Formats: sequence, C-alpha cells, structure tokens
Amino acid sequence: MKIIFYNHFHSGDVFMSRSLVDYVIRNISADYYEYRHNNSFNLLKDLDITQTHNMTDLDMYAGWELKNDTLYCNTWVNAYKEKHKGEISITSLYDIFKTGLKETLDHDLDVDILEMLPTINYDFFPVEKLIVGSTCLISNNDTLSGQCNNFSMTDFIKTIAHERQDYIFLITNHMGKDIRGENIIYVDSLIGRETDNLCEISLLSQLCDVIIGRHSGPYTFSLTKENLLNTGKTFISFANLNPYDFGVSRYTDKHAKFINSFEHDLDTITKVTLENL
Repeated sequence: MKIIFYNHFHSGDVFMSRSLVDYVIRNISADYYEYRHNNSFNLLKDLDITQTHNMTDLDMYAGWELKNDTLYCNTWVNAYKEKHKGEISITSLYDIFKTGLKETLDHDLDVDILEMLPTINYDFFPVEKLIVGSTCLISNNDTLSGQCNNFSMTDFIKTIAHERQDYIFLITNHMGKDIRGENIIYVDSLIGRETDNLCEISLLSQLCDVIIGRHSGPYTFSLTKENLLNTGKTFISFANLNPYDFGVSRYTDKHAKFINSFEHDLDTITKVTLENL
C-alpha cells in the first residue's frame, strides 16, 4: 500500500498536522509514504517521507479515500467538505485523522490528543547563534490566511522596544526597511538566511518568553507542543479567529497564557502588549 498525504495550502497548514502525519507513518505499515504540497521541502525534512509538488487531481475539500491500494489523506483543516469550517484547532485536525483512519483502514486513533500537537526534531534545523535573556519573538510577516488582517507593525515594534528595554525583540521579517534598536535583532542574523527558515524560527521560539503575531507562517510555527503547554510562555495574537489557542485549553489547565486582540489599531495592540510583557 502507498500512503499519499496532501495539502493545497500554505506552510502553516502543512505544519499544524505534522505530528498526526508522523503518527500515521509510525503506526500504519505501507511500502511508500509521500506528502504532496506546494511549499518548501524544508518544512518536513525531519520526517521519513518523500515530498513532491504533484497536486494533480487532488480535491482540496475531500475526505480520505482508499483507492487502488493507495490511501489519499487530505490534511487540510477544512477536509471532509468543510466539516469543521471556521475552526482551526487540534480538535478539528485530530477528528479529520481519526475519521479518515477509521473509515479507510478501520484503525482507531486513540492516543492523547495533546500528544498530537506539532513537534519538530530540531536536530535537522540548526541555527548559527542562540540568545539569552528575556526575549520576545514578533512575527511581523504578512499573513496568507483569511483569519487575520494585514497591517504594518513597524510603529508598534518601535514603541514596545523603546518602552521595554529589558527585553530582546526578535523580528521575523525586514518588511523592506529595518527597525533599529539595541534590543532589536532580526532572526536571519541568528539563522544565517532570510527565507525558508520557518523551522529554525520555531526553534528560536522555544527560547522566547513571549510570542507575538497574527498567525502568519512564523507565528504558526511557534504553536508547538512545547510552547503551547509551557505555563511560563505568553502568546499575544491579533487575529479574527476563535479559538486562538489552537484549542489546547479544552484539554488541560496547564498551558501557556493566550491573549488575543480582535482590534488591530496601533493604540490597542500596543496597550494589550505592554500590559502582558
């Protein structure tokens, strides 16, 4: 049997179900495993799977299908004809995999749902330099999702970096013009390259006390099991989605602190952030 995973969407969409994909690889015997998506192959190089960009004849809304000894596994959060439309969470992804495995292979997915939160083997993604001290990661990249509004974060970053000199601020994207400050560091200076570095940014996020963003790629890649279940970690997001904690608070009281502002004007996001740093 062959197992073909696929996802028509962005890097974050591929990232969110990576532990569930790894579960299938480790627990369902097959002669060949492949993941088809349109993103960098760097995203999953720590998994034992072939990656291709062949998206021909794959329905983005379909459920899972076993056809001619090949299992097709749609990993998108809106698989099964948008069964979980409007919710981006570990709950919806777990249900997609649980449903797919049961319907096609009569396999029961019965592991703890929190064990299926995203993890990365960072041995495959070394960075050139690490940081120490109170640190805040700011994902200022534009988002590609419909759940968040794009707006300039430049003045926001300048303000909070000035107000909180006791923090080091790691910035994910130059956005055409650098912001200068003794406590401002761009992540590419630590990683060694400016692009194709989401897994490396994820590694840096493990070292940060606070993570700020609006669910762009770098912010999404910080939603790891280690971070989400770290009671000493704070996530501050500016998004139009709920749940904004990836659903973890449904299953445990021992989790990071999650703050979200549905208002995205400069005064509001600055106030919310300074109150929680």
